Amino acid sequence: RHDARERLGKLYGSDIKATAYLHDIRWLLLGRKVKCCPYCGIQGNWTIDHYLPHTAFPQFSILSLNLVPACCECQKPNAKGSWFPGVENIEDARPRRLSGRSKRIFHPYFDRYRRSCTLDVEVKQKDDLLSFSLIPKKSLTRNTRKVLAFHLSKLRVCERAKEEFSSAWEELLDVARDPQKASDRESMVACTKAALRSAVLNAGSENSMKAVFYAAILRSVTALQYLVDQPKSPRPTLNRISASFLPGAV
Repeated sequence: RHDARERLGKLYGSDIKATAYLHDIRWLLLGRKVKCCPYCGIQGNWTIDHYLPHTAFPQFSILSLNLVPACCECQKPNAKGSWFPGVENIEDARPRRLSGRSKRIFHPYFDRYRRSCTLDVEVKQKDDLLSFSLIPKKSLTRNTRKVLAFHLSKLRVCERAKEEFSSAWEELLDVARDPQKASDRESMVACTKAALRSAVLNAGSENSMKAVFYAAILRSVTALQYLVDQPKSPRPTLNRISASFLPGAV
């Protein structure tokens, strides 16, 4: 049994004709057909992940449904890596039914609920500061929320999303402070909707971190009012600048 597993596992790195489809999958990644990581929703460096880890399940290493495009961060040992629920002894590892289990990583192909937006951002205000927390949508079933909560924790998505949220929030603050772009609540909402459409288009997913963030801002009365209340920057004045060049200067 172990010999058969090892032989099948070695096919993954081979150049035989029967595994030519693996090159097509890699081409999809290199061609940027996948724009954000299906696991975390963050854009990054791409590679191919074995949902059933190659080390524990070499017999499934060439199965197309086991090959998932993923960013390098999600494949680190302290994230998904070669982890799989219940697998401690690699030699005796066997696939197991995962439906109903809350401590697992969702599968981008089979977990259909991930085809629509399943994440939300909780916005809280303390004094003059806002805080943002990534959470599963409350409209999901209890078991689905448990799966997503474990998934987010295991892959450190909440921690890694901070940079994405910070960047998106700074962009909205810049817009809010520009009187030519957002002079009132209505124009601020319009600018945020445009940012949401752009984020979904650039990432190809409603579950990309920036798309989730912008959608949450549109639902948050607190966040929108905070943006509307931002002091407006004065319009820049254009000064005529004269320059003289020395002969031969570049």
